[in-house]
Amino acid sequence: MATKNNKKRCISAVDPAIHRKMGRKMDVLYQSSGKELGCSEIGKDEDQTKEMKDRLSKMSIVMHTMLLQLASSESLLRRVHVPGFLLAVGGKVALLDMDSPGGYVARIRRSKPLEYPTCSDDYVSRIVPLMKLALTGLVIMQKTRVDIVNTEVELELSLSLRWMLTASFVPLTFLLTKSSTAACS
Repeated sequence: MATKNNKKRCISAVDPAIHRKMGRKMDVLYQSSGKELGCSEIGKDEDQTKEMKDRLSKMSIVMHTMLLQLASSESLLRRVHVPGFLLAVGGKVALLDMDSPGGYVARIRRSKPLEYPTCSDDYVSRIVPLMKLALTGLVIMQKTRVDIVNTEVELELSLSLRWMLTASFVPLTFLLTKSSTAACS
Protein backbone atom coordinates (compact mmCIF):
# COMPACT_ATOMS: atom_id res chain seq x y z
CA MET A 1 0.00 0.00 0.00
CA ALA A 2 2.77 2.46 0.96
CA THR A 3 4.72 1.66 -2.21
CA LYS A 4 1.65 2.40 -4.32
CA ASN A 5 1.16 5.76 -2.59
CA ASN A 6 4.85 6.65 -2.81
CA LYS A 7 5.09 6.02 -6.59
CA LYS A 8 3.13 9.21 -7.24
CA ARG A 9 5.29 11.43 -5.04
CA CYS A 10 8.25 13.55 -6.12
CA ILE A 11 10.08 16.72 -5.12
CA SER A 12 8.83 19.63 -7.17
CA ALA A 13 11.29 21.20 -9.63
CA VAL A 14 13.79 18.39 -8.99
CA ASP A 15 14.33 14.93 -10.43
CA PRO A 16 11.77 12.43 -9.17
CA ALA A 17 12.78 10.78 -5.91
CA ILE A 18 11.33 7.79 -4.12
CA HIS A 19 10.16 8.52 -0.59
CA ARG A 20 8.78 5.93 1.73
CA LYS A 21 6.11 6.68 4.30
CA MET A 22 7.17 6.43 7.91
CA GLY A 23 6.15 3.14 9.48
CA ARG A 24 4.51 2.84 12.87
CA LYS A 25 6.67 0.03 14.18
CA MET A 26 10.39 -0.46 14.65
CA ASP A 27 12.06 -2.92 12.29
CA VAL A 28 13.68 -4.96 15.09
CA LEU A 29 12.94 -5.12 18.84
CA TYR A 30 15.35 -6.83 21.22
CA GLN A 31 13.54 -8.58 24.07
CA SER A 32 14.45 -10.64 27.09
CA SER A 33 12.04 -12.02 29.72
CA GLY A 34 9.17 -10.08 28.15
CA LYS A 35 10.98 -6.72 28.43
CA GLU A 36 11.98 -4.67 25.39
CA LEU A 37 15.66 -3.80 25.86
CA GLY A 38 16.56 -2.18 22.53
CA CYS A 39 15.58 -1.63 18.90
CA SER A 40 16.84 -1.22 15.33
CA GLU A 41 15.63 0.81 12.39
CA ILE A 42 16.73 -0.25 8.91
CA GLY A 43 16.61 1.95 5.83
CA LYS A 44 16.87 0.79 2.23
CA ASP A 45 19.30 3.55 1.30
CA GLU A 46 20.63 6.86 2.57
CA ASP A 47 17.57 9.06 2.26
CA GLN A 48 17.74 12.21 4.40
CA THR A 49 13.95 12.42 4.69
CA LYS A 50 13.72 8.89 6.09
CA GLU A 51 16.73 9.59 8.30
CA MET A 52 15.04 12.59 9.90
CA LYS A 53 11.46 11.27 10.17
CA ASP A 54 11.82 7.55 10.61
CA ARG A 55 15.10 7.00 12.36
CA LEU A 56 15.74 10.07 14.47
CA SER A 57 12.30 11.18 15.62
CA LYS A 58 10.39 7.88 15.70
CA MET A 59 13.29 5.93 17.13
CA SER A 60 13.89 8.39 19.97
CA ILE A 61 10.19 8.28 20.91
CA VAL A 62 10.20 4.47 20.93
CA MET A 63 13.43 4.36 22.95
CA HIS A 64 11.96 6.84 25.48
CA THR A 65 8.89 4.64 25.89
CA MET A 66 11.11 1.58 26.40
CA LEU A 67 13.14 3.46 29.01
CA LEU A 68 9.99 4.33 30.96
CA GLN A 69 8.69 0.75 30.77
CA LEU A 70 12.01 -0.69 32.00
CA ALA A 71 12.35 1.63 34.99
CA SER A 72 10.13 0.49 37.85
CA SER A 73 11.80 2.92 40.26
CA GLU A 74 13.69 6.19 40.12
CA SER A 75 16.97 4.51 41.10
CA LEU A 76 16.53 1.99 38.29
CA LEU A 77 15.77 4.79 35.84
CA ARG A 78 19.18 6.29 36.59
CA ARG A 79 20.96 2.98 35.80
CA VAL A 80 19.20 1.47 32.76
CA HIS A 81 20.16 2.20 29.15
CA VAL A 82 18.23 1.54 25.94
CA PRO A 83 20.37 0.99 22.83
CA GLY A 84 19.17 1.48 19.28
CA PHE A 85 20.88 0.66 16.00
CA LEU A 86 20.46 2.78 12.86
CA LEU A 87 21.23 0.78 9.74
CA ALA A 88 21.25 1.91 6.13
CA VAL A 89 21.73 -0.86 3.56
CA GLY A 90 24.76 0.05 1.47
CA GLY A 91 25.42 2.93 3.83
CA LYS A 92 26.34 3.28 7.47
CA VAL A 93 25.56 1.93 10.94
CA ALA A 94 25.32 3.96 14.15
CA LEU A 95 24.50 3.09 17.74
CA LEU A 96 22.21 5.28 19.85
CA ASP A 97 22.20 5.00 23.64
CA MET A 98 19.36 6.50 25.71
CA ASP A 99 19.57 6.88 29.45
CA SER A 100 18.50 9.25 32.22
CA PRO A 101 21.37 9.68 34.69
CA GLY A 102 19.68 12.58 36.50
CA GLY A 103 16.30 10.90 36.58
CA TYR A 104 14.43 13.83 35.04
CA VAL A 105 15.73 14.23 31.47
CA ALA A 106 16.41 11.49 28.95
CA ARG A 107 19.57 11.87 26.86
CA ILE A 108 20.64 10.17 23.66
CA ARG A 109 24.25 9.64 22.68
CA ARG A 110 25.08 8.62 19.13
CA SER A 111 28.19 6.81 17.95
CA LYS A 112 30.12 7.91 14.93
CA PRO A 113 28.50 6.22 11.88
CA LEU A 114 30.51 3.25 10.59
CA GLU A 115 30.56 2.21 6.93
CA TYR A 116 29.88 -1.28 5.63
CA PRO A 117 32.68 -3.08 3.78
CA THR A 118 32.57 -2.31 0.05
CA CYS A 119 35.07 -4.87 -1.25
CA SER A 120 37.42 -7.62 -0.10
CA ASP A 121 40.25 -5.12 0.36
CA ASP A 122 38.51 -3.15 3.12
CA TYR A 123 36.48 -6.01 4.59
CA VAL A 124 38.58 -6.67 7.71
CA SER A 125 39.24 -3.00 8.47
CA ARG A 126 35.49 -2.22 8.37
CA ILE A 127 33.89 -5.42 9.72
CA VAL A 128 35.87 -5.42 13.00
CA PRO A 129 34.53 -1.99 14.13
CA LEU A 130 31.00 -3.09 13.13
CA MET A 131 31.35 -6.20 15.28
CA LYS A 132 32.61 -4.07 18.19
CA LEU A 133 29.59 -1.79 17.77
CA ALA A 134 27.21 -4.79 17.86
CA LEU A 135 29.00 -6.16 20.93
CA THR A 136 28.71 -2.77 22.65
CA GLY A 137 24.93 -2.80 22.10
CA LEU A 138 24.72 -6.36 23.42
CA VAL A 139 26.72 -5.48 26.55
CA ILE A 140 24.45 -2.47 27.21
CA MET A 141 21.34 -4.69 26.95
CA GLN A 142 22.86 -7.38 29.18
CA LYS A 143 23.80 -4.83 31.85
CA THR A 144 20.29 -3.34 31.73
CA ARG A 145 18.75 -6.80 32.08
CA VAL A 146 20.96 -7.58 35.10
CA ASP A 147 20.01 -4.25 36.70
CA ILE A 148 16.30 -4.98 36.19
CA VAL A 149 16.52 -8.54 37.54
CA ASN A 150 18.55 -7.50 40.62
CA THR A 151 16.38 -4.51 41.57
CA GLU A 152 13.98 -5.07 44.42
CA VAL A 153 10.39 -4.15 43.56
CA GLU A 154 9.20 -1.29 45.76
CA LEU A 155 5.87 -1.35 47.54
CA GLU A 156 3.51 1.30 46.18
CA LEU A 157 0.99 2.64 48.67
CA SER A 158 -0.71 5.22 46.50
CA LEU A 159 -0.69 6.33 42.89
CA SER A 160 -0.11 9.93 44.00
CA LEU A 161 3.27 8.95 45.49
CA ARG A 162 4.55 7.42 42.26
CA TRP A 163 7.46 9.19 40.52
CA MET A 164 7.44 9.75 36.78
CA LEU A 165 9.84 11.05 34.17
CA THR A 166 8.11 14.05 32.65
CA ALA A 167 7.06 14.16 29.01
CA SER A 168 9.44 15.76 26.54
CA PHE A 169 6.66 17.84 24.99
CA VAL A 170 4.31 20.13 26.89
CA PRO A 171 1.52 21.62 24.73
CA LEU A 172 1.42 25.41 24.59
CA THR A 173 -2.31 25.40 25.45
CA PHE A 174 -1.49 23.68 28.76
CA LEU A 175 1.07 26.34 29.65
CA LEU A 176 -1.32 29.16 28.72
CA THR A 177 -4.09 27.62 30.83
CA LYS A 178 -1.73 27.30 33.80
CA SER A 179 -0.51 30.92 33.56
CA SER A 180 -4.05 32.34 33.19
CA THR A 181 -5.23 30.30 36.20
CA ALA A 182 -2.30 31.58 38.28
CA ALA A 183 -3.02 35.18 37.22
CA CYS A 184 -6.66 34.89 38.35
CA SER A 185 -5.68 33.69 41.84
